Amino acid sequence: MPRITGRLLPLYCIAAFGLLAPAVSAAPLRNYTFTNLGPYSGKGGLDNGGNLIERPIRTIPNGPTYRDGKGWSGGSNLHLPSYGHSTWAEVADGTPDGSLMITSLGNGSPGRYMYKTVVHTPNSLPNPTGWTTRMLTDDYWNSIQGTKINAAGEIIGQISRVNDYSRREDGGYFYAAAGETTIHRLAELLPPGLNWKNLSLLDINDKGQILGMGNNPDGVSSNFLLTPNSVPEPGAWAVFALAAAAGWGMKRRNRDRERRPS
Repeated sequence: MPRITGRLLPLYCIAAFGLLAPAVSAAPLRNYTFTNLGPYSGKGGLDNGGNLIERPIRTIPNGPTYRDGKGWSGGSNLHLPSYGHSTWAEVADGTPDGSLMITSLGNGSPGRYMYKTVVHTPNSLPNPTGWTTRMLTDDYWNSIQGTKINAAGEIIGQISRVNDYSRREDGGYFYAAAGETTIHRLAELLPPGLNWKNLSLLDINDKGQILGMGNNPDGVSSNFLLTPNSVPEPGAWAVFALAAAAGWGMKRRNRDRERRPS
């Protein structure tokens, strides 16, 4: 967690001595509608369109505890498709209807779970057969656990390879571009020669900036920020120069053709 700077200290001192401006009276509270979403429990998220994905906890007598994904949309309760015993949802903010990423936890021994990451929009919730927008895949890494998604649909998370649920190879962290089903390992995003170790990705914002942490070349645990560098498009003058050069070359070829003896 970033350390709080000392610049906040004067604010606390002013508040302690009562030197702040008098409080402004609050505006009247808006009227709210209360909606009973059913006997859910656990962890979930709400998108900007009012659609809900939860992670209810279901305990089997004398057995393990599972977490089955459920959703609510416009008064309709439904059970989301799952690849195994557990499902969680991560909500992307910033768009009118939101966007949801659901990561399903598959079967396996402890520490050997196989994850699948799928993406869908809340508008498809009432239709369980058409809820999937895309699924992240890789030819080698068969366990893909998405952890964060932004409003554009970019995803970060962790990957691994699980062989018969008995052996697990850790692949580190990944990035998936908006609309794509392929993944990119963290190393593909880093500048060459970066001597950081034990890197992990924490969050991604709607600008595509990725927050992470790791050990810097001095071995100090530090945060870092990955900011995408957009490919610059040719400016108006560059486009004009290319067009003018092409036109000049065409006129010259025509003049040379006219000067040739027949």
